[in-house]
Amino acid sequence: MEPEKPLFRQLIEASSVGINLVISTFVGLAIGYWLDKLFGTSPYLT
Repeated sequence: MEPEKPLFRQLIEASSVGINLVISTFVGLAIGYWLDKLFGTSPYLT
């Protein structure tokens, strides 16, 4: 059995999930907006 991690380490691991979710959402939106401008397909790729 693994020893329990310190509280600070647990908080960092838990918050990294939320940060990754937010960053990937904004990256996807940015790529979608860019592709919409490139192809002129306004609401479809975002």
